[in-house]
This record gives sequence, C-alpha cells and structure tokens, in this order.
Amino acid sequence: LALLKNTDQIIKELDDVSLYALRQALASDIAKLEALPKLDVEGTYLRLTALIEQTKDLPTLSLEQQRQLPELLNEMTSNTVTPETQAAITSGFAKALAKLESLVVIQKHDKPVEPILSPDQGHYLRQNIQLLLEQGQLALLRQQSDIYKNSLTRAQALLEQYFDKTNTNTAALLRALSQLSKLEVAPTIPD
Repeated sequence: LALLKNTDQIIKELDDVSLYALRQALASDIAKLEALPKLDVEGTYLRLTALIEQTKDLPTLSLEQQRQLPELLNEMTSNTVTPETQAAITSGFAKALAKLESLVVIQKHDKPVEPILSPDQGHYLRQNIQLLLEQGQLALLRQQSDIYKNSLTRAQALLEQYFDKTNTNTAALLRALSQLSKLEVAPTIPD
C-alpha cells in the first residue's frame, strides 16, 4: 500500500497526461487494499502469549464437580438443612462413593467411556492447552486461518470439559478465546 501510494505521488509530480490510465489503475488497487480488514498481528500474538501464561493457574474440576454431585445433593436435600449439615452430607457421600468405587465397577456401554481427570493429569492438560495456543500463534504468523481457528476451538473445548467454568480465570480465558477465534488471520488480498 505504501509503495502504491509513493508510486502514485511520483506519477502525479511528473504531470504527464499519458499516465492517466496508470494512475487510475493505481487508485483502484489502493482502494482495494485500504478496504481490507486490518489485523494487528503483533497484538494478537502478544494476547495469545498472555493467555498461555494465564493457563498455568487454571483450577481443574474436582472429583465431585466432574460427577456433578453438588447438583444431585441439592435436589435431594430440603431447604431446611443447614449449610454445615449439607457440607457434611456431601463429604460423607464422596467418601462413601470412593470406597464403593474400589469394590464395584459399573460400566455403561451406551456412551463412550469418559475417564475422570486425576489431579496429576491437570498439569499435562494445561500443557496441551498451552501447545494449542502456541500452534495458534504459529498459524497466525503463517496466515493459516483453518489451523488458527481449529487450535483455538480445541483449546476452548478442553477448557470447557476439564476446567471449572465458574472460576474467573477460566471464564475470562474462554471469552478471550471466543473473541480471538473470530479473527480472520488470512484475508484474501487482491492481486
């Protein structure tokens, strides 16, 4: 765009009528380039870097949250139960369920098996999300729109599945990824 504008300025200073068609073609190309959406590559790259740093502090879902026990217990207990009693019931139920799991294995074949995330695996899951975001950064620099969007979408899916969405860091990260995934990193440039 800068080269075209400089060329137009030079041709204007020549003040030659025979170059009118050339100036018209330059004006058309300048208009097409100015109409392209502006993408702040450096800013987007730095924002992804900040999100990578933010993933280090994300809390994974607890065992009770993964099994959705609090919702089940809230439905089962009445409103007259004190919060202390309800906490004791929740704790007791979780302990009983843990003991029962060591004795009995129930397998349902109607859905694919979804393993419960252990606390040790949370570290590897965070690393996977960081790698997906770094892959998004590389795709941004190479202007590979499909890889960029796919990386951010996969990172969002992992966050939604394995991390506590009520946590402010997780919610902010999900919002940022949603916004960034809408960016067009490879606009069609006119020839």
